[in-house]
Amino acid sequence: MTLFNSFSDTCVRSCDCTGPDGMPKQLGETWQSNCNECTCDSDTKSVQCRPLPSPVQPPITCNEPGQKMVTVNCCNTSKCECDVSLCPNTPLTCDPGFQPEMKIPEGGCCPAYTCGELTLLGVTAC
Repeated sequence: MTLFNSFSDTCVRSCDCTGPDGMPKQLGETWQSNCNECTCDSDTKSVQCRPLPSPVQPPITCNEPGQKMVTVNCCNTSKCECDVSLCPNTPLTCDPGFQPEMKIPEGGCCPAYTCGELTLLGVTAC
């Protein structure tokens, strides 16, 4: 056995490849690093990497107000994410005795406004 390097206490049978974490890899060993599949190549005794195939994902459309599409990781997986700066600005004017009330609908991004009865200290206005 041989000490892999001077700053670790790892011993190896042979010095083949080094993984992205700085640890030894055996000949023929395969691992994922970022969005690549890497192998410690037996012939060259070096790390050979190739991109992983992109996952099959149904087309995503972000059609709801306030949504935008974002890439989740380097493998180009996408999802819809809320961005309230994209919400329409619709000021609401209520009749006397009513006040605007804001609620965010379940599964929605943008607030929805309605007019609710104006209450003062738990007393409903006339």
